[in-house]
Amino acid sequence: MMSDKQYRVARKGVVEQLKLAQRLHCKHMEQKYKEALEKESNIITVNRISQCYNKLGDYDKALEYCNQAIALDSVKTNYLYEKANILDNAGRTQEAIKTMSDYIANTPDEPAGYYQRGWFKDHSGDIEGALEDYTMAITLQPNVAYAYLN
Repeated sequence: MMSDKQYRVARKGVVEQLKLAQRLHCKHMEQKYKEALEKESNIITVNRISQCYNKLGDYDKALEYCNQAIALDSVKTNYLYEKANILDNAGRTQEAIKTMSDYIANTPDEPAGYYQRGWFKDHSGDIEGALEDYTMAITLQPNVAYAYLN
C-alpha cells in the first residue's frame, strides 16, 4: 500500500503528464485549426484556437482569438464567458469581473455567470460581492451545489 506522500508524488506525476499531453495536442492542432481558418473564417475554429492558446498559457493569443469569436458571434454571450475565464487565468481578475458582468447583463437568468463572477470576486478579496453572486446563483437554481460549497 502507498503512503500519502507516495500517492501525492505519483498523482503529481500523472497530472504533469496529462498537462504535457494537452499542450502537445494543442500545439499539433493549432496548425490544423489555422489551416482551416485560412479556408473559411469560422467561429468554431476561432474558438478552438483560443482554447488551445489558453491551455498553453499564451493568454494574449487566447484573448486575440476569443475577441475574433466575439466579433463573429451575433449573440456574443458564450464567448464573453470564455473571455472572462481567460482574463482570470492571465491574472487580470478585475477585467474578468467586468467581462463576466457583461455576460450576466446578456443572460441575467443564467446562474453560471453569477457563480463564476463570485469566484473571481472571492479570489480578488471581495468576499461580500462574492457572497452576493453565490447567493444569486443559488436563488436562480437552488440545486447549484458548487455555489453552496463556496
